[in-house]
Amino acid sequence: MAPRILTLANQKGGVGKTTTAINLATALAAIGERVLIVDLDPQGNASTGLGISRTDRDVSAYDVLVGEATVVEAAIMTSVPNVAIVPSTMDLWASS
Repeated sequence: MAPRILTLANQKGGVGKTTTAINLATALAAIGERVLIVDLDPQGNASTGLGISRTDRDVSAYDVLVGEATVVEAAIMTSVPNVAIVPSTMDLWASS
């Protein structure tokens, strides 16, 4: 089966995008799906919320976007089984 891509976006902050993404990812993982979250918020709250400390983000979504890394190189497995994340860093803020 081909992968499905779900996007959560809203220009307004504080509407629950990160919370929804984390909860949806863990719910899908609980039924056996493999999930990859790509955190594109410079604050990195999805990354932090899934237990990826800022010091463990050697390769990030920024590196993928500028072509310096692949998604496979940037993805980090989380403590939630079947959930990986391409973490965000403040580099995304500096590039906007």
